Amino acid sequence: MTTDVQWITMATHAATIGYTCAKINDFKSLSSLSLFLFYGFFFHFSLWWQRQRCMST
Repeated sequence: MTTDVQWITMATHAATIGYTCAKINDFKSLSSLSLFLFYGFFFHFSLWWQRQRCMST
């Protein structure tokens, strides 16, 4: 149950960082969108990796 809460927290955190970066760039370039996607993917992947390690041990 805690992992699901962490998942939501991390996803929200990633979205916030991505949105902030995009807001700074005023959505003028695709780089802001790619930053948003990169942060989202990075946090989701790192959290998934932690889950896999916890399950394997």
